[in-house]
Formats: sequence, C-alpha cells, structure tokens
Amino acid sequence: GVAAFTEAYEGGARLDPEEAGRRARTALEGVRPIRG
Repeated sequence: GVAAFTEAYEGGARLDPEEAGRRARTALEGVRPIRG
C-alpha cells in the first residue's frame, strides 16, 4: 500500500537513489500494474 511505498522509498533514498527507485516501483506494482 501507500505506507509500504513511502517506507521503501524514504528508506532506500537515504542509502541509494537507484535502489529507492526499484523499491518504489516494486511497492507500487503491489498496488497496481505500471504500464511503461
């Protein structure tokens, strides 16, 4: 959900912006499919 997305993004952003992006996309894919 949104909490998972926020936690994954903010947690990853402090370490590695690219990893944060991957975590954010993974979290969002759990909510709805992303069409590229």
